[in-house]
Amino acid sequence: MSKHGDRDVVVPEMRDRLLVNRHGRLHPGQWIDMIMAPVITLLALIVPLGFFVLPRLFLALRLGGLVVALILLAAVAYTVLSRAYRYARAPVYFAVMNAPGDVLPGSSFWRGLTLTDAAGGAVRFRKRLAPAPRLKRGEHYLVYFLREPAGNVLLSIAPESHAEVEGWRPSSVFEARFKRRTATTRAADTLDAKA
Repeated sequence: MSKHGDRDVVVPEMRDRLLVNRHGRLHPGQWIDMIMAPVITLLALIVPLGFFVLPRLFLALRLGGLVVALILLAAVAYTVLSRAYRYARAPVYFAVMNAPGDVLPGSSFWRGLTLTDAAGGAVRFRKRLAPAPRLKRGEHYLVYFLREPAGNVLLSIAPESHAEVEGWRPSSVFEARFKRRTATTRAADTLDAKA
């Protein structure tokens, strides 16, 4: 079993994510994090602005402030629903990768995490939706991730030398789900390009 000291490197939260990701799906917590990410940013901008602008609009226009509030609410709802639809069908990728150096939990918080793929190329994860991993140089890891325009998103990771690794490898439905979802994604991209 892959342990550091007396502690298992695969914490219970990571195990839960591995057990869902191995079927080519996002864990409910990961799905919620992905759909709510822009909403948090929008709210961080809208709430302070609302304290200053909306009371003045209500006084000046009465109905105008309500219209602006409804438009903002509709924008937030559209963002959440479109992202919920998108990530419910997002393909989950899998690869066995190496750690180019030792990584302690929290050390990759600001700069992201970089692993090495089978061809020796660096694969950078700008964001992670998993507990902070503890990695050892040169060790092989099972890695589940999303590919996003802004960069890869780490979903779950486990050392290939772990005693329970066979239960975390892609399941029999992983490949079929991956093919179906990448075909859907490509078709949607083609439609977007033609529009």
